[in-house]
Amino acid sequence: MLLARTGKRTLVIGDVPWVHQLLTAYVSKLFSLSYGIASLEVHGANPLFSLS
Repeated sequence: MLLARTGKRTLVIGDVPWVHQLLTAYVSKLFSLSYGIASLEVHGANPLFSLS
């Protein structure tokens, strides 16, 4: 059924900022030619600074 999986997929990265930037660039390049239904939305944060 096509309607079973609608919406974006989300990738959350909890690591140092350079890892987040590297993986964002990689995922962007990897899914650049895919359709909107197969794309990813990337979010990231440094878990050490998010505890406050």
